Amino acid sequence: WCDDASPGMVARLALLGFDWVCLDAQHGGYSRSEIIEAARGFPPGDTELVVRVPSCDFAAIGAALDAGANAVIVPQIESVAEAQRAVAAAFYPPIGERSWGQLGRIWGRAPLTVEEANSSTTCAVMIESATALASVADIAAVDGVDQLFVGPYDLSLSLGTTVPAMLDDESEASPLSRIVQAA
Repeated sequence: WCDDASPGMVARLALLGFDWVCLDAQHGGYSRSEIIEAARGFPPGDTELVVRVPSCDFAAIGAALDAGANAVIVPQIESVAEAQRAVAAAFYPPIGERSWGQLGRIWGRAPLTVEEANSSTTCAVMIESATALASVADIAAVDGVDQLFVGPYDLSLSLGTTVPAMLDDESEASPLSRIVQAA
């Protein structure tokens, strides 16, 4: 999880064997141009480039994927409609409505076909409020939502608890158990 906007740091992290490196454009220091620079320097290999976008914004989601991200994590998803908007922005037709604009070809990477891009893109949505928790099963059922990503601090704030208390609750009705069951 990287909030240091240095492309060199991102490249070094990618070479350490992690499954993925996430650029945090919600709470980190990443602008659109810094995401592009980090993606351009991201080494080929098994490590995936992930971007947590600032919000469920069509342009921001598309821009992260156009830069070369394999996945987007979309924060503050609270409804089926918002999850559907995230999916629409992350995938090309016929799955979604993403606009064509892959940037990797500018620095010598072969562009992906629509089919390759749609099959290799991951759309993760963040469950981080009591409202989202109430709709988590329906959100998880949206076609194109590949992962549920827990925002523990915001979720615990919304539920009037603490992160440690939420983590210690191992009951089947606990917030985290409900999210896992929905997934």
